[in-house]
Amino acid sequence: MPKFSGQADEHPKTFLKDLNSYMTYKRIIPAEKLIIIENCMHGNAAKWFKMIKDTIPTEETFKTLFLKHYFSEDKQWDIFIKCTEAGKKPISNNFQEHFHYWMVELKYLDTPKMDETQAINLIIKHFPMAIQAYIQTTQEWKFLNIWEKLGELENGYSKQTTNNQQEIPRSRPTYRSNPSYKKPGPPQSSNYNNIPTTPRQTNNVAETDGNGRIYDKTNITKNIKQIMLTGEEEEPEDVTTESNMTKNYEQGTVESD
Repeated sequence: MPKFSGQADEHPKTFLKDLNSYMTYKRIIPAEKLIIIENCMHGNAAKWFKMIKDTIPTEETFKTLFLKHYFSEDKQWDIFIKCTEAGKKPISNNFQEHFHYWMVELKYLDTPKMDETQAINLIIKHFPMAIQAYIQTTQEWKFLNIWEKLGELENGYSKQTTNNQQEIPRSRPTYRSNPSYKKPGPPQSSNYNNIPTTPRQTNNVAETDGNGRIYDKTNITKNIKQIMLTGEEEEPEDVTTESNMTKNYEQGTVESD
């Protein structure tokens, strides 16, 4: 027994065709046909049938109301428009399934009515240009012939697309492969502003103590370090002739003219 619930994947005319075949096979008498029809309805379709049950005296009345509700002219035009716009998007399922789905949709249209050749010509526009060009050059404008041909063409088209996607792109040079390699660029320096640097100078200026004795800061620092290391003080060195004369004068050894 066929079933109908009003879902999108259930075609109203396909259901009526299956229903007629079932009643013929079972030899259902006219008085029992409406009972069989009610048992075929499920979901929203069952609710709809209960609403009109008292207004349908015969099977033919049911078919008229059924098509008016589930396959009206407005819905048929919507199907036709969707088919013409389907070629603007990539095909989500395989070629054969796509072709079969739309052939069934267009086959049952009463508005606009089209034959098999017209339906095929409209659906072929959904496919890639290479597929369209090949189909257009053939004389096999029958559903079964084109359906089988699409299966063969899809295998070759899918393999070519996969191979193109698996091509290895050109390798780009990387600077991390060689640790000793330095990326080209301006020389790195801490002096980014190019400020001229002046070498540090040490001022070893000799100074005098309170008695006028000349001493050298460098020697004093040297003596302090010596005392800290050995505990012995190193005799300071005289740095100028003037210091020698001062020492001789204090010892009374200065020669007179």
